[in-house]
Amino acid sequence: MRKLISFMLVFVLTFMVILTGCGQTQTNNQASTSTQTGSSEASAEPAADASAPGKFPLVQEKTTIKVLISWDQTYPIEKNWNTEDYEKKTNVHVEWQTVPQDGWLEKRALVFASGDLPDVVVSGADTLNFKPSDEMKYGSQGLILPLNNLIDKDSIYLKKIFADNPLYKSIATSPDGNIYTLPDFNVCYHCDYSQKMWINTAWLKKLNLQMPTTTDEFEQVLKAFKDNDPNGNGKADEKPLTAAIDGWHWYLDGFLMNAFTYTDDETRMHMENGKIIFEPTLDAYKEGLQYLNKLYKEKLIDPASFTQSWTAAEKLNEAGDAEVIGAIPAGASFMFAGNYTVSPRWKNYEPVLPLAGPGGFKTATNYTLRRDVTTGFFAITKAAKDPDMIMKWVDWMYSDEGTIWHDEAGGREDVDWRKSDGTETDFNGNPAQYVRLTLAADDTYYKNTVWGQKFPSFRSKAFRESWAVPKQWNMDDPMGGEVQLFQATKEYEKVAAPIDYCLPPIVVDTDKISEYNRLQTAINDYLKEATTKFIIGNMNLDTDWDKFKTQLDNIGLQKYMQMTQEAYDFKYKK
Repeated sequence: MRKLISFMLVFVLTFMVILTGCGQTQTNNQASTSTQTGSSEASAEPAADASAPGKFPLVQEKTTIKVLISWDQTYPIEKNWNTEDYEKKTNVHVEWQTVPQDGWLEKRALVFASGDLPDVVVSGADTLNFKPSDEMKYGSQGLILPLNNLIDKDSIYLKKIFADNPLYKSIATSPDGNIYTLPDFNVCYHCDYSQKMWINTAWLKKLNLQMPTTTDEFEQVLKAFKDNDPNGNGKADEKPLTAAIDGWHWYLDGFLMNAFTYTDDETRMHMENGKIIFEPTLDAYKEGLQYLNKLYKEKLIDPASFTQSWTAAEKLNEAGDAEVIGAIPAGASFMFAGNYTVSPRWKNYEPVLPLAGPGGFKTATNYTLRRDVTTGFFAITKAAKDPDMIMKWVDWMYSDEGTIWHDEAGGREDVDWRKSDGTETDFNGNPAQYVRLTLAADDTYYKNTVWGQKFPSFRSKAFRESWAVPKQWNMDDPMGGEVQLFQATKEYEKVAAPIDYCLPPIVVDTDKISEYNRLQTAINDYLKEATTKFIIGNMNLDTDWDKFKTQLDNIGLQKYMQMTQEAYDFKYKK
């Protein structure tokens, strides 16, 4: 599951890939430079003893490649089972250059600046991957190779994924038509509708309350949480509704705003008939802020919501003799209530289904276009002597066999996982395909079996949902939380906006990035400040709303939206 940045539009650059599809006519010097690099790469000769794509070993004579990777130093990657097994399969030895996660981005930048490059840079998931600006910078300088021709010549599995999903290829392609890094595919169903609200159902039962279905009912439940000591410790320590300034959908004006207008708490933008809509200036958004301001006046919102990190909220709820959080927005309950290995408190929280607002409106945000593909995982540098072999080396990881081989749930068959014997059921209640096994602590590869999400894979929806899971979510099982998320997401999907509302990955061209970043930062800063002030009452929604919109325009909102729309049109409008 991906970890998201805070309540800002910066996601549009951070997680999004570079503009337009293959074959776009070159119109600038940078594109010309990159195209020349692509021509050079295309003429590289593979090793004379190379195997065909998909065949092992990849080479007959032992070959060494240098790989720079972010890796936890506690468990040496040299002794990892994937590392040892893949060398046997491929006859390719890896000389690893490992860097701790903290400091990875700085170290990677220094390596590129030095010119002393490895053959491969593996950035992996979360916030460690190459960003669009990185790809264009290093690609235009010729430091990382365009991979289009290598994919065509030396890939079986990735090429098929692109053929079956043309949008995936478009997402992975830069404005100059080149693919500079390889993506990861993780079709995470509950992530696609991940803007959720959680409520303490133990408190509901104790106070004989029903699960709220409207914003008015939600308000009444919060009042009951505030006034009736539902945690039973004799202290007025309950926080009816809390939130955070960072984390995965922890923001006050996310889930609850969907009772008033469609709201994407990552970008604050969505699509309507090909036009990008900026949500915070809509009248319906103002109505949502009025609702939040009312909750705050009634002391139903924890004041720490505007300053605390999500980790602070998590510690708060796990400390003491009882949980103190009544309701909280988040992508998953185990983010604020531990899990079965920490305490049973997570079982007391269940998702609130999308609430209906005063006018009956309700929806759930659809993130599908930005969840299934993450670019920037894997780059081949100009130092590589045999790029063709490296492409074959990584391509197998996209296969079904390769995915389970290095997936966090996979590894060694009949040791880390096994095929189902037909008695287990999957997420959909059908016969499962795979079963996780518990690894003994004395196993040679304990906690160091697989590479996990460091390397790209293809975790399709079918693959993710084919694993055996408990039939009830509230069991002491590692997959209990996933079952709960899956079941809740089915209900969210029923009222979710169509995929057309989801703003797809966007990035402006390189020559505009500086101005775009400047506008974005200024808008983000003011939006966060003003939203907080509206909710707590330091700005008046009746008298200051027009001033708020005027100030956004003064900062450059219209220019920012124009640049975003142009970037969208260039990439997606046919």
